[in-house]
Amino acid sequence: MLPSRWSCRMPNNDHNATNYVTGIGHSCKSDRKTSVDNFCEGANSMKTCCLWRTALAVTSVLCGLSVMSVVVAAADWGSIKGQVIADGDTKALTLLVTKGDAAAKDPSVCAAEDVPDESLVVDPKTKGIANVVVYLQKKPSKVHPDLTKSTHPEVVFDQKGCRFLPHVLLVRTDQKVRVLSGDGIAHNTHTYPLKNKQENFIVSPNDRIGVSVPSVNIGERLPAKIGCDIHPWMQAWWVILDHSYAAVTSQDGTFEIKDLPVGDHEFVVWQEKAGYLDKKYKVTVKSGTNDLKPMKVPAATLTGKWVCAAARIDSATGAMRRFHKNQRFRRFRRYVGGGHLKRPTRCLQSVVWPIPQS
Repeated sequence: MLPSRWSCRMPNNDHNATNYVTGIGHSCKSDRKTSVDNFCEGANSMKTCCLWRTALAVTSVLCGLSVMSVVVAAADWGSIKGQVIADGDTKALTLLVTKGDAAAKDPSVCAAEDVPDESLVVDPKTKGIANVVVYLQKKPSKVHPDLTKSTHPEVVFDQKGCRFLPHVLLVRTDQKVRVLSGDGIAHNTHTYPLKNKQENFIVSPNDRIGVSVPSVNIGERLPAKIGCDIHPWMQAWWVILDHSYAAVTSQDGTFEIKDLPVGDHEFVVWQEKAGYLDKKYKVTVKSGTNDLKPMKVPAATLTGKWVCAAARIDSATGAMRRFHKNQRFRRFRRYVGGGHLKRPTRCLQSVVWPIPQS
């Protein structure tokens, strides 16, 4: 066997060692100063010395191959950075609850501060749109080795000031969601996924241990609505995927998705008030960081209205039920857009999609 702590050193004519770096977290070199020739002077036989030389040469080749494999692997992945901005002026939304409103439910907590409407948040300086979801709808055939499993087995979903935090939560199917509360009143958390099991439970006042939600093990094509039946203005969204190639835009509308496989991809870009901003946002990912052009969204697109598309609804025709039972969203959208819906509908199950105003 080789001397301890000896790796990837080859002697040259000057009896100096050449160091090789693998690039995988450590340096392939020895902190011994003895050259191979000097080591061989202490060998019992010429045969032993030759074996040492052969083994050391093989080690050097393997170390060099490690360098090459790391370089090739790095070329297989890339990251994207982008921004979603509003093109035009948008109106500020009315507060959901005004500070000091005694008519609000549980005013001592819920009206202690203003509760904003977060269905559309636009930064006045950059025009960036917050809480836009950019994601691959399907898991790619290649996934970066560091992203095959989630780093954290749980993600936290909190409630404070009668608001859900965060407003949009990314969840992987190998994770659980722990629902907490920082309010001194009880809350109800009601989930409305399309594929996963619905959950409906009470979260006790100031519960910092929380309730674990394990039933998010199926990837969803659309974000799932989360509500509170006690405080009906409370609303949030869970983006449940079986991979990590997704991002939620920050306050200035920026986002980043790391370690994508190089090549062509089609992302879904979704915003709760407008629905799909782009169902096929095409991006060619190259090795390294890819800076994308800002996506401009017409302000008129962001003034949508909600129309119920639940499996069970009131005040709707039987034909509309049949459309949704088949889950044919495009036909349903044309049906509504064609003026066949004579009066507003009320959801018994609040699984809804936004239909932009014409």
